[in-house]
Amino acid sequence: MNRTRFYQIVINNSINELDYLNNTLSNFDLRYDVTYYRVNEHESCRPDLISYTFYNTPMYWWVILLINGILDPFTELIEGVVLEIPSILDIYEFYRNNRLR
Repeated sequence: MNRTRFYQIVINNSINELDYLNNTLSNFDLRYDVTYYRVNEHESCRPDLISYTFYNTPMYWWVILLINGILDPFTELIEGVVLEIPSILDIYEFYRNNRLR
């Protein structure tokens, strides 16, 4: 799942660009139970590894950061931080209902 599918495309000087101000990412809703996970030293600054641990793919790293309000994984995703890990069902439902393109 590519997170850019949640952004609208605008034309600027005859070039298609993503409109980062208009997106549906804020519509993510947790309907299923979340899993709480404490980041260990090997996963500091590595949301891709955490995604792989829970979803068997590194592709959903951005969902973990989005749900936990993490803007900078290099300073905020450190050892000891407790994360909410959304259910894969929430991720699929969000994709199905909110993708723009």
